[in-house]
Amino acid sequence: MTIPFQNGLFGQYVFAIKEKNAVVVRLGESKPIKPIHHHQPEIYSYLDAALSVLK
Repeated sequence: MTIPFQNGLFGQYVFAIKEKNAVVVRLGESKPIKPIHHHQPEIYSYLDAALSVLK
């Protein structure tokens, strides 16, 4: 499953999950840290949480 997303400078995220007919938005602030594959490591936690809520 491919999930397009956008991220802001300080930890804001928007995930478009077509298979669930959902758009998930995370508003908040976090300090940037060393990226993994050009993404902040926290993105995977937020995406996992969003998918578990949408089950």
